[in-house]
Amino acid sequence: MFNSVPNGAFLKRVLSVFLLICLVFQVVLYCNAGGIADCNEKKYEKRRVGANGSVPFDINRKEVKMITPMKVTHRIWGEKYPTTPELGYEQTGLGFQAVPGVGMAGDTVVLTANYVACSPILNYYEGQLPGPILLVAFDPNSGVVHNHPVLDAKSPPVRVLTPEGVKPIQGDSIQKAPFNVDMPSLLALPPEAARYHVFLWLDNVVSPVILVDTPENQNRTLSLLSNRKSSRIVSFNPTKKLEPESGSNSILLETVDRDGVKIVTGSWTPGINNDGKSPYFLSLMAFNHRDRTCGWTSVDINSLPEQTDKRYFQLDPSQLTGSAQENQSVFVMAFSMDHPPQVLEIKP
Repeated sequence: MFNSVPNGAFLKRVLSVFLLICLVFQVVLYCNAGGIADCNEKKYEKRRVGANGSVPFDINRKEVKMITPMKVTHRIWGEKYPTTPELGYEQTGLGFQAVPGVGMAGDTVVLTANYVACSPILNYYEGQLPGPILLVAFDPNSGVVHNHPVLDAKSPPVRVLTPEGVKPIQGDSIQKAPFNVDMPSLLALPPEAARYHVFLWLDNVVSPVILVDTPENQNRTLSLLSNRKSSRIVSFNPTKKLEPESGSNSILLETVDRDGVKIVTGSWTPGINNDGKSPYFLSLMAFNHRDRTCGWTSVDINSLPEQTDKRYFQLDPSQLTGSAQENQSVFVMAFSMDHPPQVLEIKP
C-alpha cells in the first residue's frame, strides 16, 4: 500500500515550493538589472556625465572611478593634486591639466599647473613666480585672445630683477612649484559655454596647447578687452619674405631693421581648418619684458581682399604694446587654431 499524505500537509508543501520558485525568479531579475555587481561580469557600458558634472575615469574597469569637481575658493592658489603634471629639471618648463570645478559663482574649470624655472628666468623673476606667467585662452571662432598674468588684485606688480643689458649669472639653482588657477574667473570669460585653445607663456617658454571646454555659467561677467589692438596694424605682402615651409604647421618669424625701427615679418601656410570662407584668424601678441605692457590682435584672413597673399605678414610690435622698445626685450608671438604659438625675442 502507498502511504497517503493528508490534504492540508500536501497543500502546504505545494505552496512552499511555489514561494521558493518566486523568490528565485526575483533574484534572477535583480541580477540581470545590475543590482548585484558579481552577477554580471560584462564590461561597464559608457555612462553619461552625472548631474554634478562627474565623469567616468575609465569606462572599461569594473569599478568606475569618478572625477569629482574640485571645490574652488580662490582664483589662484598653490597646491599639488593628482592631476598636476610632472616636469623635468633639465630646463625651464610649463605644464597644466584642466579639471572641472565648483566655486562660489557656480561651475568652472581649474587649471592644475606646474612650473620649473632655471637661469636666466629664475634670475629675472626669483620670488615672484608664478606671477610673470601669462595665461592665454584663444577663441578660434571669434579670434578673441583672453589673457592675464597669474596674479590676483592684491599681488604687487612683476619686476625684472636683473638690470637690462647685464647678463644673468648662470647657476645651478632651480625652482619648481605647483599652482592652480580658476581659469574663467581670472580671465573673466563670457558666461556662455565655449571651447578655448589654452596655454601658458613665460618669456620665450610656452606650454603645450590644450583644448579646454568651459561650462555655461550666467554668474560670470565678461571683462573689457582692454589690450586688444586693431587688426589694421598687421599688413600683408611685405617686401622681405620668409618662405613658408610647405605643409608645415609652424609660423616663421624674424626681425628687420627699417629706419631704426625693428619690424617683425612672418610667413605661414593657413591650416587644414581653413575652408576659405569661414572666419579664420591669425593672432599676434607682444609684451615688453621690463614694463610688462602687453597687447594682441587677430586678423580674419578670409576677410582680406582676394588678391592678398596671406602667407606673408609684418607688423611693428610697438603698436601692440603701445610703447617703444626703449632698452628692453620684446617678446612677440604668432599662432592660429592650427598653428602652435611661435615666439620671437627682439633684444635691445
